[in-house]
Amino acid sequence: MQRFREGAEFQRTGDAETDLAWLETIMPWCVEVEDTGVLDGLVEIKHQLDRVPVGVRIVNARLQEAATPAWYALESDPEWTKTSVFLRFTVAHARLLLEVF
Repeated sequence: MQRFREGAEFQRTGDAETDLAWLETIMPWCVEVEDTGVLDGLVEIKHQLDRVPVGVRIVNARLQEAATPAWYALESDPEWTKTSVFLRFTVAHARLLLEVF
């Protein structure tokens, strides 16, 4: 399941250089989460984008039981930064590969 932050939608400008420059700014960073911890617990995910991400996508998951993994963030959770995103997961103790972009 892919989710985006507000303002993450790509708007084609008609200028190839401008469009390419914008797309290069959203190059993803893959991060492996070895254990999501408890169900619905807050997890800090470190990344090296050097900018505040616009979204996160779950690429792969190893689960202890059949489930559909997803992430979410509460309005009261910390803001995303140039080095970390803060997520909650709908599965406990899962191993995930995330794409942070």
